[in-house]
Amino acid sequence: MSGLTINIGDDECAIVIGKEDDRLIVRIESTEEPETDDEEAELPMTKLLGVAIATRLTEDPDFMEEMLDWFDDYSEDHPEE
Repeated sequence: MSGLTINIGDDECAIVIGKEDDRLIVRIESTEEPETDDEEAELPMTKLLGVAIATRLTEDPDFMEEMLDWFDDYSEDHPEE
């Protein structure tokens, strides 16, 4: 099994998408943690956005299609050099 190592900055998060059997698996990787140990502490903004996108991807099939369409359009407008 191969893997990829990436460095995530202090104000960044990564959405890792995979497939297990026929299910979409999504996880969030972040170096940010809530500023306190308080149960009511809010997640850092980047991690909160990552969780929101991941949740929507797994629960809204139309959103996944919209994301794929956006990516196709973006790829056409910004070809790799």
